Amino acid sequence: HRLSCGSVNRPAPAATSGRAFATYVVGRNDNLSSISRKAYGTSARANDILKANSHQISSPNALKIGMTLVIPE
Repeated sequence: HRLSCGSVNRPAPAATSGRAFATYVVGRNDNLSSISRKAYGTSARANDILKANSHQISSPNALKIGMTLVIPE
C-alpha cells in the first residue's frame, strides 16, 4: 500500500512474518516524540523508534522529511 507523510502504516497481518512492525514517513515538523505519540499514544517510546532505525539515524536531530522509519511493535 502507499505510504503517506504523517501516518503510521501497519502491514496486513498475513503480510508479516515474525515480529510485526509498521512504517512511518517523516513529515514536516515531525520529531521522534510526535511520531511516538501518533504510533503509541505516548511520547515515551521515542527512544524505541530511534533504536529501531539506528541504521539510518544516529540522533533524534537526524530526521529528514520523506524518510521511512520502522515503528517497532
